[in-house]
Amino acid sequence: ETIDGKQFYSLYAPIFNKRGETMAIVSSPYNRRSEFMREALPHAILLIILLLAIVIISSAITSHILDRIFDPLIKLSQRMELAGTKGLDYIEYKHNDEISGLVDAYNRMVHDLAESNRILAQNERDKAWSEMARQVAHEIKNPLTPICLEIQKLIYLKQMNDPSWSSKFDNSARIILEHISILTDTANEFSTFAKLYSEEPVRLDLDRTLQDQIELFSNRQDIELTYLGLRDAWILGPKPQLVRVFVNLLTNATQAIEAMQNNAEKEGRERPLGKIRVELRNDIRGGCFEIAFDDNGPGVSEENKARLFTPNFTTKSGGTGLGLAICRNIVEKCNGSISYKKSFTLEGACFTVRLPKTDDNA
Repeated sequence: ETIDGKQFYSLYAPIFNKRGETMAIVSSPYNRRSEFMREALPHAILLIILLLAIVIISSAITSHILDRIFDPLIKLSQRMELAGTKGLDYIEYKHNDEISGLVDAYNRMVHDLAESNRILAQNERDKAWSEMARQVAHEIKNPLTPICLEIQKLIYLKQMNDPSWSSKFDNSARIILEHISILTDTANEFSTFAKLYSEEPVRLDLDRTLQDQIELFSNRQDIELTYLGLRDAWILGPKPQLVRVFVNLLTNATQAIEAMQNNAEKEGRERPLGKIRVELRNDIRGGCFEIAFDDNGPGVSEENKARLFTPNFTTKSGGTGLGLAICRNIVEKCNGSISYKKSFTLEGACFTVRLPKTDDNA
């Protein structure tokens, strides 16, 4: 309908009496829908914005409250998973509530654990030195006994003017010198053991270090030595001790091959050509460098594999039983590992040393 040029809608409804007769008709005018929407839309948008603002503010407040509640608990859970390992840190929590009690209990546990580790480490060091002193006495006594017996025999023969004194002197001197050499090796072994915790690590070119040691063993005509290197292989470690590990493994391989060659000669067979293969590899997945020492010697018997790195165990007649044990301690001090398996390439022994890379190699 239109009145004074303005359009509008009217809603008509009849009014009935008790007998159902129409008594009147009521008319109610209202604006068109588009005009109503134009008037209502800004109010609706404002209401939606206010509701969204309330939701966002409420979420932020709730998130902050939950962070305050659960963040210390999450840290506490993560730290407790590290229990039994080194490097536990205290948790800082400045609020005074129910969670602060848990944090205080955790911090006390960290303190007690650190103190227990310190005492345990001290006890282990004391035990190691005590064991070393006992071993030193034992290893010195072993060669001293035959030295003493040989000297006493020579003195007796000299006093008796025995005509065989001169001929027996040469043999006794040889035996005495052999056991003096054993004493020297023993002193060197224990000197290395004593220095295990005294040398600081340095940045070391593993490839160059291996080449230098292999050069010392490359002048043998009856042993073929092959080296496969790797450039830019940098590690952190005590160089003199790691050099000793490499020299020890090369020496063991050489001696095993010599024993095999000597046995072949005794049995009337041709002296076999010895082979040693050293390979430096990049273990990308493990984040370390691997050095494999392979040889074609007799290898290690099954019953001796489990005892290879045990102190005082040796398969050599004049060995101290400390060489591989010290090698393992040195490598583990560098956060590495050393292991043995049968060589697949040369069918003898294969010792593998793993050493972690420096950060610029990772």
